[in-house]
Amino acid sequence: MVLTSVRANKSKSVTKPVHTVKKVQSHLRTSLPQQEICPVCKMAYVPYLAQDIKLHDAYHQKVQLGRPWTESWGNVLDVSTLAIPQKIQRNSTLIPCKYVEVNIDNKVEVNAAQQVIGIANKCLNAPPECNYWMSDKSRGKVFLCIAENRAIGVVVTESLNDPKVKPHWFIVEKGRVVENQTVKDVLVGISRIYVSPEWRRSGIALQLLKVVCHFSFFGITLKPLQIAWSQPSEYGGKLASKFSGVKHKSGKILIPVYNEHSP
Repeated sequence: MVLTSVRANKSKSVTKPVHTVKKVQSHLRTSLPQQEICPVCKMAYVPYLAQDIKLHDAYHQKVQLGRPWTESWGNVLDVSTLAIPQKIQRNSTLIPCKYVEVNIDNKVEVNAAQQVIGIANKCLNAPPECNYWMSDKSRGKVFLCIAENRAIGVVVTESLNDPKVKPHWFIVEKGRVVENQTVKDVLVGISRIYVSPEWRRSGIALQLLKVVCHFSFFGITLKPLQIAWSQPSEYGGKLASKFSGVKHKSGKILIPVYNEHSP
C-alpha cells in the first residue's frame, strides 16, 4: 500500500490510501493425466508417473502370480486320500501345493483372504461377494490353493439350506434360466471361483471344487449336482459344464444356478 497526500479545504492535508493489485502467476492446464487400464489386472494407472507405475507393478504381480500368503495361515486340509494332486505342473516343473480353509478367527488372515477375493472380483468384473463366511463358517467358507507361498486359487461358498433359496437350471449356451424348473437337494453355492493367470490350465479350479465337495460339511461328501453356481462367467460356465453339467434331451448343457444372497 502506498500513501499519498491530498489537499482538503485548502488548509488541511489528509492521507489517502492507494491500493495496488497483487500479481498472481497463471497456469495453463491443457489436459488431465491420461490413465490406462491394464488388460490383465484391470488396474487404472498413469503410465508415465513413477508412483503409479510402482503401485501398478506391485498389484499386477499379486494378480498374475497370486497374493503372498504366510505359511502359518489357514487350516491345512488333508487331501492325501482324495484324488487331489498335491503338486501342480507349471512350466514343465511340478510345484508342491496345499489346500487350506481360511480361519475366520484370525483377523489378519481374513483380511488377506478378502484381498484375494477382491482381486478375483475386479478381474471377473463382479460385485462384492456374499460375506457370510467372515462371521459364521456354517453359512459359507473360503478355500485356497497355496503354492510358492502365494494364494493362487480361491473359491468362496455359501450354504443354501434356506428353503427360500430355490436353485434353477441354467442353459449354458443360451445364458438363461429355465423358468419353473427348480433343482432339488442343492446344499452349497459357489459364490466366486478364481485362479491367478500364471497358474491357469493346471486343473486348480477343478481341484478346488473337489475340496468343496469333501470339506464343506463334516462327514458328508457332496455330489456335483448338490452344488449350484452364482452368475457364472463365460469361463465359469465352461468349468461348471465340465464339473456338473447335465445334457438335456435337446442337446443343450444345463447347470444348477442360484441367486446369491446379499452381503
